[in-house]
Amino acid sequence: MKHSLIFSLAAGLFVFSGLVGCQPAKEDVKPAGDVKVAADDMKTLEGTWTLVSGEKDGAPLPDADIKNSKLTIAGDVHTVQVGDMHLKGTHKLDQKKSPKQIDAHDTEGPTVGENHGIYELTAAGEFRVSFAPTGKDRPTEFASKPGSGNFTHVWKRAKAE
Repeated sequence: MKHSLIFSLAAGLFVFSGLVGCQPAKEDVKPAGDVKVAADDMKTLEGTWTLVSGEKDGAPLPDADIKNSKLTIAGDVHTVQVGDMHLKGTHKLDQKKSPKQIDAHDTEGPTVGENHGIYELTAAGEFRVSFAPTGKDRPTEFASKPGSGNFTHVWKRAKAE
């Protein structure tokens, strides 16, 4: 009888562990380095964003430029308006790097060419980016020091109209 009880418990644990192992994985859990992870940031970035703050060469952007700014992302295509400056291009993300990297290829506007930057999506839902001037080395921090030519922007998702 004692052996039957032990055998039944062991068999039950074996079946239970097999069932747990067969459970489908949660959709929100993805292994690091998975290509789908990068696609998720691309998807998260889609839509319209408004500028919260920005600086260039260590100086804050004028309030008028911040109020008159919009970033629209559809897939890998971006359109940016900051004050009177407009640009358009495509971008690629690399989430495997730390900080995460963004490479923009602007086809219209004052930054035509390859532009290298870093980005993050904050816990507050903001999209923070820092870019070096066209053709320069990628920034390593979210800062814009005087004379660097770097700019840093913080965007928040635009409210639905």
